[in-house]
Amino acid sequence: LLNAGRYPKNVAALVLVDPMNTRFIEATGDFIYSTVPKIDRPSNNRERTLVRMVATFPGLIAAVDRLEPGLRQPVIVITAGKPWWGKPGIDSAWRVSHEALVARKQQRRLLVAEGSDHGIPEERPDVIVTAVQELLKRPRT
Repeated sequence: LLNAGRYPKNVAALVLVDPMNTRFIEATGDFIYSTVPKIDRPSNNRERTLVRMVATFPGLIAAVDRLEPGLRQPVIVITAGKPWWGKPGIDSAWRVSHEALVARKQQRRLLVAEGSDHGIPEERPDVIVTAVQELLKRPRT
């Protein structure tokens, strides 16, 4: 979303696969931060990456929040068909946030990857291929 908003001439369309998004964060408060381990002294590349991700997350989310409503590119959001967070209120907020991403936008559509949890690329790659094919068939405006 961020690059589509910043470089609209270079991004013709988007396929978002079970995406984290501002609506989910707004609905669940600090929940997402509770899912990431707190690392005070990173000792390897994985830990350093997690520390950077957590440190830059608020700025990234704020930037996406500003740009996303004005995107004009077609967007297909693919959402998991099965709950995967393991908490009913959180699982519900996840699906609702994806529905909200496409709501009231003519150029946006939601696809449900039936039978899949968050591992959509491994479990239902056909849904991703279908989304890309659909977008490739659209005339570019």
